Amino acid sequence: MTMQQTHDPVAKPKQRKCICIQRVRGKTLMRGMELSDSVCFDFHKGMGLPLATSLLVVKERDDLITGFQSSDTPDYLGSAADPSKRYFLGSELEFDHDLVAFTDCSPELSRAAKGVKVWWMIKLHGLEAWAAHYDHLLDCAASARAKLAQIPGLVLGPSGLNIVTFHVQSDDDDVARTNARTNNLVDDLTARRKVLLSQASYVESKSGETYSLARACLQNVATTQATVDLLVGEVKAVVDAGVSRPGP
Repeated sequence: MTMQQTHDPVAKPKQRKCICIQRVRGKTLMRGMELSDSVCFDFHKGMGLPLATSLLVVKERDDLITGFQSSDTPDYLGSAADPSKRYFLGSELEFDHDLVAFTDCSPELSRAAKGVKVWWMIKLHGLEAWAAHYDHLLDCAASARAKLAQIPGLVLGPSGLNIVTFHVQSDDDDVARTNARTNNLVDDLTARRKVLLSQASYVESKSGETYSLARACLQNVATTQATVDLLVGEVKAVVDAGVSRPGP
């Protein structure tokens, strides 16, 4: 996603419009994103940039400041007791609301030129190339879901975009046993040192039970269909080797 400034001859706060580089399928899946209070973009994942190259977009600036100050603030940050006097540079009337004082809203006070890295990758490859890349990741995720669903004993969990989740199904539908076997699956996959899955959880709407999930995030710029085949092959090998061994 890139941002362009819009110009208005009338004196109003600056506004910017977003250009989403997702294609129709991605835009459909992301519908409703504008209702979020904040959105995080991890460019170090999707664009292969150095770690910590990310962007946090917050709808209401004061929410970011209030959220940061809601915890136990260390004395050395020196937050103002009176919210009207918290502005780092000058009074509220003098304060440039487009100039963020990072001491008010973040523990990260060193400001590296991260935006330049993102800009350079877009200039180097073009928006269409990145749109094709993200569409490719959606294809990989869809392929992974379809192939994992064919492995007996596995159940797909809720997921979307480039995230794939699943869990092991126990014979007696016991949730604790199901979660233990899913945890065993992730541990055994990690021990094989071929793929690395994280874990997530979700609450089943009807029963209210919490299920543990194995989670694959197909995000790297080097991800291909061969990556999907490796993942599915590893999961199937672990299942065939007896990952459904009883948990506690």
